[in-house]
Amino acid sequence: QSPIDFAKGTNSGYDASAPRTVFNYPDLVSDGTLEVINTGHNIQIQWGDMPYDGEIVVPHRGAPDSNVHDVLNYDASEITAVARGYPAQFHFHTESEHTMEGHY
Repeated sequence: QSPIDFAKGTNSGYDASAPRTVFNYPDLVSDGTLEVINTGHNIQIQWGDMPYDGEIVVPHRGAPDSNVHDVLNYDASEITAVARGYPAQFHFHTESEHTMEGHY
């Protein structure tokens, strides 16, 4: 990650017809094995063998050399497959290194 300063009027290039990565995060209920870890930079929640049905679906071309970031440049007609990921943890932190018009 590199710090980014989003200038006023920045155009995100949003295209409603573009392929979308889908995040499916159902409620997370601890079975007693959930760990909350303060790493000093963020708060991380992770689960070991606890069953969790969270899923991330990333559309791609299906080529062996496909890169996850390539989806940003795809046309919907180019999508031939999806990759599925299953999260093992999530984390959050307060201050960002990114700014909006020079402000945090």
